[in-house]
Amino acid sequence: MDLDPLPEYLSLKMPILVGIGEKDESVPVASALALREAFQRSGRRNLTLRVYNGADHTLMAGATNYRRQFFKELSRRLAR
Repeated sequence: MDLDPLPEYLSLKMPILVGIGEKDESVPVASALALREAFQRSGRRNLTLRVYNGADHTLMAGATNYRRQFFKELSRRLAR
């Protein structure tokens, strides 16, 4: 992809919640960590990153389903 979406992300004023599994094989967790670092370097405070221990792309870690936790937090934030 020839498009770098980072400038667009950094221009957003709304709160951003990102959830990713630590063992995601579709989207490397390093990319989410780099996104958080870019926000921090830019002085932006509107990004919240949740990395779920041992979880895959579906936010599952064995029998543990982190999707419920993620969507509960998302719902709480949207209700504000």
